[in-house]
Amino acid sequence: MKRLFSILFLLLICQKSLACECEVKQSVKVNWNASNTIFVGKVIQRSSEVKSDGSLIFIYEFQINTIYKSASRNKKLSEKMYFHIKNNCGYVFEVDREYLIYANQSGNSNSFECSICSRTDILKNIKKEELSYLKKLKK
Repeated sequence: MKRLFSILFLLLICQKSLACECEVKQSVKVNWNASNTIFVGKVIQRSSEVKSDGSLIFIYEFQINTIYKSASRNKKLSEKMYFHIKNNCGYVFEVDREYLIYANQSGNSNSFECSICSRTDILKNIKKEELSYLKKLKK
């Protein structure tokens, strides 16, 4: 019986250490400053691959509707983007859903990271005030 409790306790500790912990959702302004790429887009297609270092990459094709902020030199975003899931905090998007995405472009021009701790969410969950504020920040 002691052994069973010990195993359960260890499993809970391991699960806790692997889980992503987010504090309260940060403000739009904080997310604006922390992200170099912010856009609204619909996921058209998704695939995935595991890199040699064991990290998971999701490859998304987006129909991009609005760009609020872009790290790209030409201020345009590619429709095919690679999102790295380095830990359990990576946001995984669903096909045929439209999102407001706060992301950071890393290295390769089509390579991004997006955390579940950011304000990224399905577009229908986003308040109009947030989109209006992003429009103001864009100017």
